[in-house]
Amino acid sequence: TDKMGAAELDMSQTPRGAKRAREFETQEKADVAARPRQISIVLTGGPCSGKSSIMALIRDRLSKRDMQVVTVPEYATHFFANSDGFQGEWVGTKKEEDLQHVFLNYQIMQENMFRDFAALNSKTSVLLLDRGTLDQKVFTSDVKIWEAALKRNNVTEHQLLERYDMVMHLGTCAKVGEYEWGPGSNNPGRYHSPEEAARLNAVCEDVYKGHKQLRMVPYCKFFEDKVELVMGYLQDALHVDGLAGKRQRVTVRLRVAAVPPEVQHHAQAFVITSAFLDEAMQNSIRRRVRIGVDCWCEGLRPESLSIDEALAKDCLSQSEMFEEREAIPEENYLARRVISKVQYHKIAVLTRQEPVDRCVLSFQDQSGSHYELFYIKNSAQRELVLDLTVGSSLPEWLEPEHSARAKPHPSWPEECAQEARVRKLGRHTTMGAADDQLQQL
Repeated sequence: TDKMGAAELDMSQTPRGAKRAREFETQEKADVAARPRQISIVLTGGPCSGKSSIMALIRDRLSKRDMQVVTVPEYATHFFANSDGFQGEWVGTKKEEDLQHVFLNYQIMQENMFRDFAALNSKTSVLLLDRGTLDQKVFTSDVKIWEAALKRNNVTEHQLLERYDMVMHLGTCAKVGEYEWGPGSNNPGRYHSPEEAARLNAVCEDVYKGHKQLRMVPYCKFFEDKVELVMGYLQDALHVDGLAGKRQRVTVRLRVAAVPPEVQHHAQAFVITSAFLDEAMQNSIRRRVRIGVDCWCEGLRPESLSIDEALAKDCLSQSEMFEEREAIPEENYLARRVISKVQYHKIAVLTRQEPVDRCVLSFQDQSGSHYELFYIKNSAQRELVLDLTVGSSLPEWLEPEHSARAKPHPSWPEECAQEARVRKLGRHTTMGAADDQLQQL
């Protein structure tokens, strides 16, 4: 067998072998290109983190955007809910090792089968996993038992991490005194104490910390705020990073006196502040602050101070989110890391340019198409730019500027791959606005 393998390797060095290798590679790429796009997202976190509720909301919202949403159920439930459950005497024994082998083998197979099923649909598919393979490590009594399960399944932790495009860690309420458990509670089936739930929450975070697209969603006093954080990350991934349909930007103007009241009622408004740390504009920090829609509308007037006043309010601290970002041109993606407010302000001292404030109005039309209408607060003119999916029509209350031409979204992965590598500045991008400010200094 070793000789045959060596002969096959040597064959690849011959002209005929090289030709066959190229043909195989070409066919393999064609097969991959023909498959519908899939995005796999793991929801993890300690007990009482809101996974089930948030998963249902994600499924509802994404389905309205013509995406197939496939939910992959939690693996352990299949076994424990249809049997006598976990037996305490298994802990630390060969039986627990066998159990973990069964769980890991089943979860890998389950994920693969759901991916194959999702591929039958021509739509873009989002696979939502109620915990992933690495969650199993959290509930294993000993690291040696976990390592035995990895060995028996011939897989490494790194390979398991690579199975997912994004991991969202949802913070539990166990650390803030609002956790209920045991008989007489709102969830009598929950058997972890608050202390144990908080510990498991931390371990869940630790096992996924090596994933390059880990998103930390902290506990929020109001569940709606937590949902909006999750949807913000999801929305960001599905169109800003080019994981889903292509988007474009076009300069527009209002056809009416103001944004229609029915649009304002369902819309959300944000100020996204970006500051670059290097001349190449590869590294940056970002703050996203939710503001009132009326404030956004008022800010359309260049002389208005409504945005500055909103940003100065201390009460907005609960609706702020901070990130550190690094562009990876070789891999054509943007790495993100959630940071604290203190970290953000420490890093802000190192910025080389004045920050850029992009004021965004996020809304959907009746068909579920998603739009983002924004202007740059720092600019003298309040030029309106609409970010929309390629092929979507403009809302009837907007019209393009006479000289406007639709431009590709900066995140287009195929057509703009070269542009991403050299980081050309675009008129409708944060980098372009930052460069304009630099020229004015």
